[in-house]
Amino acid sequence: MADVWQSLTLGDVFSGMNRSLGTVKAQADDLFMKYSAIANQFNEKVNTLERILNGTGSLLDKLQNTGIYVLNLTPGSGNLVSRIANAQSPPTGDYSAGIVLGVSSVDIQKVIQAYANLMDVLTKPIEVP
Repeated sequence: MADVWQSLTLGDVFSGMNRSLGTVKAQADDLFMKYSAIANQFNEKVNTLERILNGTGSLLDKLQNTGIYVLNLTPGSGNLVSRIANAQSPPTGDYSAGIVLGVSSVDIQKVIQAYANLMDVLTKPIEVP
């Protein structure tokens, strides 16, 4: 009787393990795709916020070039006059009048709405009754 060679792969010998590894790889690939999608969404949101901040910074620069003083205060509590006087770059010189606009919020939607309201004040004509 002649010897008969059987040709088997390692996957044929350990077929259950091979299927399990395939399942794990498929799950890992699926998880990576979901992670990539979430990372892309975060990047889009960061880019949008960056554009908003750049636009706000540009607006503040333009306001300062018109003689309006803009002072950014970090969030905190206490006497407002004291906080302004002790700020990193407080207003200097003689002022005869002033307007204080304060926007404070931790909710980005509220910040966006406050910004839109501020833009309305600065850009819409005043209606005289």
